[in-house]
Amino acid sequence: MSESYVLGIDVGGSGIKGALVDLDTGKPVTPRKRIKTPKGFERGAVGETIAKLVRKFDYSGPVGVGFPAAVAGGVVLTPPTAHHFPGWVGEAVDRQFTQATGCPVTVLNDADAAGLAEVRFGAGRGVGGVVIAITLGTGVGGGLFMDGRLVPNLEVGKLYLPGHDTVVEQYVASRIRDEEMLDWADYAARVTEFLRHVELLFSPAMIVVGGGISSKHRKFLRPALLERSRLVPATLRNEAGIVGAACLAAEQAER
Repeated sequence: MSESYVLGIDVGGSGIKGALVDLDTGKPVTPRKRIKTPKGFERGAVGETIAKLVRKFDYSGPVGVGFPAAVAGGVVLTPPTAHHFPGWVGEAVDRQFTQATGCPVTVLNDADAAGLAEVRFGAGRGVGGVVIAITLGTGVGGGLFMDGRLVPNLEVGKLYLPGHDTVVEQYVASRIRDEEMLDWADYAARVTEFLRHVELLFSPAMIVVGGGISSKHRKFLRPALLERSRLVPATLRNEAGIVGAACLAAEQAER
């Protein structure tokens, strides 16, 4: 494989997925491989699953891992979203996953990874000023970018909307739509309420909405209801986290 191909991995609640990514185009160059996420989300088991995925690609270079928690300097700052699995906060997962895989591993928040891909190669490419990438899935994530540079760990899923007594990720995550059996009109109203609050707080030039549900964006995104921000669906869909993780791993390897 070319040296411009880097392995990106996206750790999710149900599956851990990866692919080799061409850093010139931002596109995967191999079919995506997936292994079921270990039940209980225990650190050792997750690390071994990531190592197993690396071996499936017969790969030995830098690895980027998007992880569902705030991460700074390779250390987990918050419980993984949205199940709050124990045993992660304060752990140096960069080092642990590096030991498990035998490869230099860089870990970042999964929404940051997805947003990085959209800013480099997708809907946010070339957009100046503040761009916020939102992911709707098991939880709600957010990546904040200023002139294309990542400001990590936005954690918009932990916001409280005015008049609500629960955090956003328990109100607008796509998981909540399924659990509460919301129709698209009701879900669209919730998403709009959330995005208008994001616009009020940050005044971004653009809000990019991703996550698996973004393929159905016409059913729940209402761009005309925002006052200042341009609202667009993500273009890289489920590949974004893998692509963004690979990008950051490559940058770290060059330092």
